[in-house]
Amino acid sequence: MTELTAETKDDAEEMLALGRMVSFACQRAQSMKLEFSTYCLELALTSLMQDMVKAGVSLSTNVPQTSLSGQNGLH
Repeated sequence: MTELTAETKDDAEEMLALGRMVSFACQRAQSMKLEFSTYCLELALTSLMQDMVKAGVSLSTNVPQTSLSGQNGLH
């Protein structure tokens, strides 16, 4: 495994922060019964997760298990 540079580490932290924000927005949209907004936010969260995997960001150690317990396993 390659060592993370400071810039790569910052990018990983920012991706995780974006994931938390999108997850929160998705949960709120779902609780407000905003179906289309929930759908779009779930797509955004899935896209972020794919980007994190592609970038080598470890989700298992950085994301609390409760944030993955949503209806589709996304939030």
